[in-house]
Amino acid sequence: MYEVVFEKFMGINNVASEFGMPAGWLTEAENVYIDSTYKPVPFPAGIETGLGNLRQIWSNGDVLLLVSGTTLYGTTDLVNINNLANLQTEDEVSFTSDGKYIYCTNGTVALKVEIVSLIVSEWGGQLDTAPDTTLSPIPVFPATKIERMLGTIFLAVGKTLYYTTPFAPDYIDGVRGHINFEDPIIDMVGSGGFLLVSTTTKVMSVDAEFRIVTVLEEPAIPGSMVSVSLSNTPLKTGGMGVLFATDHGLKICDGRVVAFSTDDYYKPYPSINGATITSNNLYLIY
Repeated sequence: MYEVVFEKFMGINNVASEFGMPAGWLTEAENVYIDSTYKPVPFPAGIETGLGNLRQIWSNGDVLLLVSGTTLYGTTDLVNINNLANLQTEDEVSFTSDGKYIYCTNGTVALKVEIVSLIVSEWGGQLDTAPDTTLSPIPVFPATKIERMLGTIFLAVGKTLYYTTPFAPDYIDGVRGHINFEDPIIDMVGSGGFLLVSTTTKVMSVDAEFRIVTVLEEPAIPGSMVSVSLSNTPLKTGGMGVLFATDHGLKICDGRVVAFSTDDYYKPYPSINGATITSNNLYLIY
């Protein structure tokens, strides 16, 4: 066992042999981020919530939402943690925001949290049967994944992607407001003017005109998709893109193609169920 000190972090390579690996590369890293000088730095100590087993956290910078068991908690000051709602099940919660409300759903309930007051109200209702696609408009309903792009909220239910009326997040056009996919939707994220959607078999890009292009013939790891500025990625170009993980490596999609991949030198561990990836310093938390 020996310690290696280096000045500049080059990346993680868990594919090639560690013997003879150039200085600056790591075979693994845990609980660190990369600072502005490219040095690995341990994460600072966190806050004690007293909530026990935290399953999920979400924040927009002003509000922090936490999920423990079947309860949704919220705080704006990291001191007073409020019990906001009963989620009824321990299924994964999906979040998105329009600046006034935070919308959250787990496939059973659909709620919206007012950002300033943390007041919770129902957003849609229980989905006992498939939505009536002969009606317009219809209230929104619980979904397994939600995402906002260009004033529209997208809701995934099974193999169908529904979308709200632009800037009217409580209603869906039942006749025209949905897209059917061949396989179940497992993840999605909006970035710039496109929505990247992963099903159980492939990754597809949906543009503002709802045109669909397949960008990858394998699925993303659920929870790994995040919108990033392409100038902060190895592409060093303008505009926005999506960074995500698959079983074979990390990928960057610019909305049209997968323009970058780490398949040759980094592969996520098979046990990973999801990832949170931030775009500030491009660090990953598994």
